[in-house]
Amino acid sequence: MASTAHTHTPADAADDWEPTYSPWRHGGWYVTNVRYPSGASGCVSRNYPDRKWRIVCDSRPFEQAPTFPNRDAAARAERDLIRAAAEPEPVAELAEPGGYGSADAYAVGDRVGVRWGWQGTESAGVVAEVTHAPDGDVVYTVNRAALGPAYVGPESMRPDTTPAPEVGQVWVCDSPAVSATVHGVQPGGLIAETDRGSVILSAPHWRLAEPGEVGEPATEPAAETAAGVFADLLAARR
Repeated sequence: MASTAHTHTPADAADDWEPTYSPWRHGGWYVTNVRYPSGASGCVSRNYPDRKWRIVCDSRPFEQAPTFPNRDAAARAERDLIRAAAEPEPVAELAEPGGYGSADAYAVGDRVGVRWGWQGTESAGVVAEVTHAPDGDVVYTVNRAALGPAYVGPESMRPDTTPAPEVGQVWVCDSPAVSATVHGVQPGGLIAETDRGSVILSAPHWRLAEPGEVGEPATEPAAETAAGVFADLLAARR
């Protein structure tokens, strides 16, 4: 599907900043005076079937990403995009009821959502440790199972109200589209043992399956079910 052209007017188009370039081997241009927090240079190109200028590292879906009339417009837009991502979120949004920053304190065992990294990646976990620094700050160690621990402050946490999984339930993940049957639940009620291994069953990744969505919930662990089927097959052959 071809991308839809968009009109873009950079917020700082009137300032004195001018992009500088060096050739990119894949047919575009590095914007040498635009930098991501990782240290990577900006990059723009028109090496596409429609020959329209785009930001090479644009994380938006191709069909939704804007196009630009020329190289400079694309470079300025990339600079705006990086600046916007680096700006802190408004306090009002952080203080939204039930959202990030809405609670002042958490206790060991609390199920929480955490936001970490400069891109604001979201995941879920259980508070494993609370550390009080000499300056009064509180740092929470959040166990995120296979992702490892996260060390965050209350401004990067929110209460997790996802229902605790129970043995026999079927949970589904919408991206990627898979399902998992719960065979056991670890202390804290968030990390479950399933036929897909140890899984954090929490929004936005997982949800409890609707009745009939993926078949009937299992009533016994998959390993025991498989053993029973195998025993029945052996008995039938004798």
